[in-house]
Amino acid sequence: MKLNRYIWTRKAIHLMASILPVLYYHFFSRYQFFAIILVLTIIALLTEFLRFKNEKFAGVFYKVFGKLLWKNESNALSGSTTFIIGALIATVLFSKTITVTVLLFLTFGDTIAYFVGNTVARIKIVGEKTLEGVIACFLMSFLIALIIPEISFWHGLLGALVASIVEILPWRIDDNFSIPVIAGAFLQLLTYI
Repeated sequence: MKLNRYIWTRKAIHLMASILPVLYYHFFSRYQFFAIILVLTIIALLTEFLRFKNEKFAGVFYKVFGKLLWKNESNALSGSTTFIIGALIATVLFSKTITVTVLLFLTFGDTIAYFVGNTVARIKIVGEKTLEGVIACFLMSFLIALIIPEISFWHGLLGALVASIVEILPWRIDDNFSIPVIAGAFLQLLTYI
């Protein structure tokens, strides 16, 4: 599959979103990060509301961002909005370390899964999702978990596995939301066992 420049741009933005959890890990308290993500969530939801309800705004929005949207995002929340909402929920429900980990699973794991799945993969397993993409997502997520000192080897291994499984599930929930929420809940649960 040939990847056009809009897909490259979209995935570059996805990777740049990793700045948020990195900044959270190194510089912000949970409350500071919550405030930042809350403001971003309000801006994202306001943008979505205006996109759907105001023709003038929608015209400008689609002129600037239209080619970066997937087809299903024309009548639904954009991936960036679901990412921010997922980040907000993760920040509220999970520890700082787990929130950072699952947001990095999403930004890096999901991106590598897309590129591997659409360039070199051959074995389709769920819809358009491929075995090679899932393996790439798992390996990248596990590598991220190994880099974060507070995440144990086994928790990282299992968390990466859950994130990879969530990434391929054939449901209508955007993985920008489901990966941080479900993998985060799983990792948080592991801390109590």
